[in-house]
Amino acid sequence: MGEYLPPTVTWLGKLLRDNWQTGLSALFGTFFGAYFAFLFERRHSEKRERKAIITAAKYAQFVIQAQLNGVKNIKKQFLDPKREDNERHLTLPPFSVGTRQTTAHRLVQR
Repeated sequence: MGEYLPPTVTWLGKLLRDNWQTGLSALFGTFFGAYFAFLFERRHSEKRERKAIITAAKYAQFVIQAQLNGVKNIKKQFLDPKREDNERHLTLPPFSVGTRQTTAHRLVQR
């Protein structure tokens, strides 16, 4: 007793039997295309993140250098001339480190 298959199932079976290479290549092409697109986007985002980290490190280095220069200037202008003075704690003039924003700080805030 033969099994009866609807015409659409018969047509679909014939289509798959005759064109399986095309379907398989489309499946692999879709998979590998999506996979490589994901890899390229991940590499691009990692480069962007690395660039942001390097920029932040350069800015931190600039700020630390500016602070160190301020401390060196205080030492050179106020503390070194009074090094031999025994009453330097009384004769030192008041001083402060400037609080103005640096050019780099203003650029980062934009």
